Amino acid sequence: AGDPVLHLDQSDAELAVNLAHEAFRLAKAQLRSARADFAAAEAPLQRLETLEARGVGRRSELEDARLDLAVHTNSIAIAQSQVETARLTLARTERDLEKHILRAPFDAVVVDLPAAPGMMVASGTSGGADEAGLMELMDISHLYVDVDVAERNIATIQIDQRADVRLDAFPDRSFAAHVTMIDPRASREKATIRV
Repeated sequence: AGDPVLHLDQSDAELAVNLAHEAFRLAKAQLRSARADFAAAEAPLQRLETLEARGVGRRSELEDARLDLAVHTNSIAIAQSQVETARLTLARTERDLEKHILRAPFDAVVVDLPAAPGMMVASGTSGGADEAGLMELMDISHLYVDVDVAERNIATIQIDQRADVRLDAFPDRSFAAHVTMIDPRASREKATIRV
């Protein structure tokens, strides 16, 4: 479980991550610039407030300096929002990149691999997924055997009944088993019921 079982082409996703990294770096630089502009506008305001308090400065210059500082305060807020947006975009692109590596959802063995390198695949959400899928995983901690039982003998079979299974592949071994399901349909051609 969790092991990578298939890698999809991720060149576009890697490019999106690189672009998001650069946008994040740019947004942080713009925030630093906005803070520097704020600091540069703050010093003259303090000087003009001191002059105004002494009755020497002009009221219009002080109001202009306050307005300039308010503009720079707003620029910082916008830059902070752009940094957060760039951070979220980067997180999303990194998550999208991770989706290009398919991982086993449970402990299993790959038993069928209809997908081949270079094959175009569609997502299941786009409605174009191949019926065969990309691969078939089997949980081998519990193995199942389908057995055709003659219809005349089915009355002797019950759920949870113990059984010994002998396979042609291993003629000298028997495997302990128990009945988990009896198919409700009989095969007309073979006159058997699958257990």
